Amino acid sequence: MTDNVNHPKHYTSGFSFKQPECIDFTRHMSFCRGNAFKYVWRCGLKGDKDKAIEDLKKAKWYLTHNRYTTDPTNFESLDAVFFLLQEEETHKYKALKNIVTGWFGTAIREIDEMIKEIEVSE
Repeated sequence: MTDNVNHPKHYTSGFSFKQPECIDFTRHMSFCRGNAFKYVWRCGLKGDKDKAIEDLKKAKWYLTHNRYTTDPTNFESLDAVFFLLQEEETHKYKALKNIVTGWFGTAIREIDEMIKEIEVSE
């Protein structure tokens, strides 16, 4: 049975292996960085292509606005969780990794690649 309050499927799935939930990452991030991470994480898990592209555009919006804030991301806490995603070499993984490490321009480029892939998919 799906628990849409405590463990929503669009935040607890999306990778080919058992992984932590999205909140395990975002609780260590600033508001803008955490939201960008969340929207990339759930991309493609809550509806059709248009919804996936909308989520990615929201992620880019938050990354753009995060550039002007101080970000108290706790990287030591994230290290304990992030190693579980190491094997994924997708644009999604790369975007998430770059959001965590603060390489927002690179994250935006990966998000743009995700949008292109969604637009051309059947």
